[in-house]
Amino acid sequence: MANDEVEERPVEKSELSAGVKLNAGHPVRLLVGGVKPADGSDDGGTTEPSDPTSDGSGEGSGEGGGSDDGDPTTAPGDDTGGDGSGGDGTAPSGGGTSAPPSDGGGTPPADDPGGGATDGTGGGTPSADDGEGTGTAGEPPKEDPPKPPDATPSKKTVFDAAHFETDKAFPLPASLQVFRDIAKLAHDEPKRSLLVLAHTDAVGTSQHNLGLSGDRAVAVAAYLKNDADAWMKSFDGEPSSKKWGTREVQHMLHALPWGGETYLKRAPADAVTSDVRAAMARFQREHKLPDTATKDSTGLFDKASRKKLVEEYMAADGTTAPAPTKIATLACGPRHLKVNTKAANAENRRVEVLAFEADPFKPAVADYDGAQDKNDIYQEWLGAAKDLPKGSGGAGGGGGAAPKPAPATPAPAPKPEPKPAPKPEPKPAPKPEPKPAPKPTPKPAPKPTPKPAPKKK
Repeated sequence: MANDEVEERPVEKSELSAGVKLNAGHPVRLLVGGVKPADGSDDGGTTEPSDPTSDGSGEGSGEGGGSDDGDPTTAPGDDTGGDGSGGDGTAPSGGGTSAPPSDGGGTPPADDPGGGATDGTGGGTPSADDGEGTGTAGEPPKEDPPKPPDATPSKKTVFDAAHFETDKAFPLPASLQVFRDIAKLAHDEPKRSLLVLAHTDAVGTSQHNLGLSGDRAVAVAAYLKNDADAWMKSFDGEPSSKKWGTREVQHMLHALPWGGETYLKRAPADAVTSDVRAAMARFQREHKLPDTATKDSTGLFDKASRKKLVEEYMAADGTTAPAPTKIATLACGPRHLKVNTKAANAENRRVEVLAFEADPFKPAVADYDGAQDKNDIYQEWLGAAKDLPKGSGGAGGGGGAAPKPAPATPAPAPKPEPKPAPKPEPKPAPKPEPKPAPKPTPKPAPKPTPKPAPKKK
């Protein structure tokens, strides 16, 4: 049969219900048995569409209904008959499966494996259960949540004896780098929690040393949090350590302004001299504070000026931990000596800061307080901690006000290299003037020898 001829193929309604598969390679017209054509003639069950211009895409066509571009497609008849179902749609060579619609409309059954395509290709739109196409084959598999990174170990850094004066809790300016290292770590890893443990040597009573170590731990924690009020208590005489006075004020005046020309030029001392009062007066002028320093004999400022001084000292660049950082303090006194001696020892006077992976950390401070052998818990903390590299905080890396930049000293202009003086051309040696020949000394004329007078006869 020629490819352009239409084969007429009789089918029963029962075949339509089951679906008719066509794979003829040429157009096929389905003749539904027992259905009269539209013109009333009986041609052996051939059904013609009621609308001679219809291409089979009208109401009643199944999934294989005629395409809107004129290509013939398989058009199953409506199993209700009566309106020319089936039409003259034809099946292309690609083959499609003709299946009856469930309601006479153009929607194919969900289990139609091939279905006639509306573009005449016979490929059809795959259903959800045939593993192809865009059908709803189920939700895509959910990806596993990302695995959190492995916890980094605890970190440890130490303020040593050089960072405090004897029996004092004031952190000296030399301790700034340690503060920067801690603050940098707290900013980089904000989930960490800090524990400040302060130690003393065995000189003095245990009660006094516990109080002194507690004061140092609180002073370190307060500096990291910019808590000036906590430091002001040390000036008021509340702590167990020595009361702060003009020496601490002078330490701050000798360090400030950070990076600038310091208020006090000389090293701190206990005496209140005129240069101390001048430094205090300059500080008050620059901060627009009332001048109380000129007649001050204590070297302490008034309270408002002193607090402003503390705040500026705490505002060194990169030394402030983030506000949410949790900081606990622990007074250890002489319980954990690095060097087992009852004598004064600088290594035993230290403040350690442990940065745990998260809060709460274990063992907790309460576990330490209630333990009979506190050294076991202390050693457990230290055993899990790695040393924080010194200088890791750089000159910044945290909160706090930026220091005033040091005034740039202009580099001296390079001195021009002196040009060598031109060597004088050697003058020719003067020719010696010829010495005149010595005049010959005239020989004296010989004296004539007198002739003897003639003898008289």
